[in-house]
Amino acid sequence: MNKFSAAALTALVLSVGTGAHAASITNGSFEEDSGIGVGSFRTLGNGDMSITGWTVGGSAVDWIGSYWTPADGARSVDLSATSAGSLAQVLMSLVIGTSYDVTFALSGNPAGGPAVKTVNVSVGNENADFTYDVTGNSTANMNWVYRTFSFVADAASETLTFTSLNNTAYGPALDDVSIARSGPTVPQVPLPASAVLLMGGLAGLAGLRRHRARG
Repeated sequence: MNKFSAAALTALVLSVGTGAHAASITNGSFEEDSGIGVGSFRTLGNGDMSITGWTVGGSAVDWIGSYWTPADGARSVDLSATSAGSLAQVLMSLVIGTSYDVTFALSGNPAGGPAVKTVNVSVGNENADFTYDVTGNSTANMNWVYRTFSFVADAASETLTFTSLNNTAYGPALDDVSIARSGPTVPQVPLPASAVLLMGGLAGLAGLRRHRARG
């Protein structure tokens, strides 16, 4: 016990106070369900959970297979099937007061208008719109770009939602979603009683050693 350093104690307390797991995106490239045949594309209606980790909202979305070239892997999503739809996932293991960046690949269905596709990204009470102009694109050349949505966690779990704002059958295209911490934790995490007792014991041991050294 007397070999514990202050740095080791701090690391131990932080691991207890903040949890060992970092926030992550499940199935960010929509690839985990290879056993489900998609073909060119597969339409998923409101409430569908066929894409592991995600829930369809709004009207419907198209789970894209060979219809166009994805940004990553073999699949992606058109957020407007017959009309505007959405995809949502509950983010777990967030640290309250910490800033996070959600990064995603964005394009749009080039087969129909409008030319400018718009997606709203939200977590909790924070949201932002992102636009993409498909002019000059084709299904063989989607010209994916990466965009980042930043938010501060208000709770340990919050829902991430991508919502099409195009009420047509040709919506914004989504792929390769990921999340990473982008800033420090703002609030102080209360120490568990066990950690307080450990710190007190170590402090007492250090004092005893100094007393013996002077003696």
